[in-house]
Amino acid sequence: MQIDQTYIDAFEKSLNPVKPETSRLPFKILGYGEISSIFTMEKYPGIVFKRLPFFPGMQSAVSYRDQCFAYTTHLKNAGLNLPEEDGFITHSPGRPHVLYLAQGLFNADTFCHQLIHTLDPDQITQMIDTVLDAVNKVRLYNEKFMPKLQIAVDAQLSNWTWTVENNTRKLYLIDTSTPFYRIKGKEQLDVTLLIKSMPFVIRMLIHLINLEDVVARYYDYRTVFLDIIGNLIKEQAPDLIDPFIQIANQKIADDFNLAPISRQEVMAYYQKDKMIWMAFSTLRRIDRFVTATLLKKRYEFLLPGTIKR
Repeated sequence: MQIDQTYIDAFEKSLNPVKPETSRLPFKILGYGEISSIFTMEKYPGIVFKRLPFFPGMQSAVSYRDQCFAYTTHLKNAGLNLPEEDGFITHSPGRPHVLYLAQGLFNADTFCHQLIHTLDPDQITQMIDTVLDAVNKVRLYNEKFMPKLQIAVDAQLSNWTWTVENNTRKLYLIDTSTPFYRIKGKEQLDVTLLIKSMPFVIRMLIHLINLEDVVARYYDYRTVFLDIIGNLIKEQAPDLIDPFIQIANQKIADDFNLAPISRQEVMAYYQKDKMIWMAFSTLRRIDRFVTATLLKKRYEFLLPGTIKR
């Protein structure tokens, strides 16, 4: 990718996370992760950037970036399609090191969580079959290399695009910024680093949940399916839950040899997940108020408004 490191440095230096509209270099926010923000910069309109804002030093930022690159290599080797990517680390005096991950930009209407509202039922069935086939590619890759190597994927619909290329649909995984992979059974993602990168009040919530268990669920295929289906509620498409369960259970029976999924399980899973992330979101806003307003310190995280769940 033809991206100027000095521009990334200048962008980070001019960024105001609390009032992004006042930042000197213009950009457009597209979305948010748990501790990241996703946007385009005016200078690079065909590229989307994900900002991971808190690394204690250059070494930890480089290590995380390299883990992301290793992870995407494994995903590609498993047969998944990924966009072009790059990574840039920047640092301003008195601030933490920041990692910017860059990818080619897709049209918003090609994302799978948008397509469930625009495609006809047969096309939706084809799309979800394609997503579940991609998860199955991960399973087959793991069967080939375990116990030496195991990868996982966050497969909710908002992490995929289903584009049309040469009159043919092609599925891309676009969220690869959390490197889920294990070597000889050991998780390579530094969970303690993730905790340190979170605002102080968020760490209080982390003490109430086991973050390692949260990471581990991405390696459990049945839980991955529950997550895909449960997120239909957040995407305002609850009418698709039963059809998705039927499709997933057929895939489970054919390829995964797991117990079938029930609607009751999906609803219970979503409610638990919703409670965690609502608490997470509330604590982030409290932390921003305390840090930026009361303590008059720089707040490093870009936060979304209210998310409808």
